[in-house]
Amino acid sequence: MPDDVKGMFSDTLETVLINITPWWDLIILFGQIAGFAVIVFSVANMPQTMGRGMMNPQASKIKTIGGLIGGLFLINIKPFMDILSQTFFEEDSSKTLALAEISGGHSDFSIYVKFSLTILMFIGLFALIKGCLSLKNVSDDPTILGKAMGHIIGGILAINATRVIEVISYSVGDSLGSEIRGLFFG
Repeated sequence: MPDDVKGMFSDTLETVLINITPWWDLIILFGQIAGFAVIVFSVANMPQTMGRGMMNPQASKIKTIGGLIGGLFLINIKPFMDILSQTFFEEDSSKTLALAEISGGHSDFSIYVKFSLTILMFIGLFALIKGCLSLKNVSDDPTILGKAMGHIIGGILAINATRVIEVISYSVGDSLGSEIRGLFFG
């Protein structure tokens, strides 16, 4: 690829990266609104689910409780992400999107790494929201709890992708770990 095309492509990625980062807070706001809606609908449908639940009262209660728990997680999504990030990586989740420590060695390569990790973090945020929303349907299918927990855990790992890369690089040993750290952190 010619140098002017590489430069133009990396400039485009850098512009997209600068413009996509403010969407993080808007997506979190939509998650909080969705959590509020799930709580309102769970509370509003509580008398109906309890009345219809004569055949299976446990399932109706679990659906209401699952909706309330998922909604509470979504309303408090920032503290929820911070708690999980502090527990596993000793870092606030708000610092992860900055990607200040990613250098990637060569300047063109670093923008590709930053862009890829930013997209991965956004996918992780969507997965976290989807997992919390899935908790309201836990009584419909017994496998939904596992899928919801998988989305929540995978979302937290994707949101903290830089910390996961650090943990992996220190876990695999000196030679391969130093290569991984050199690739991502300069």
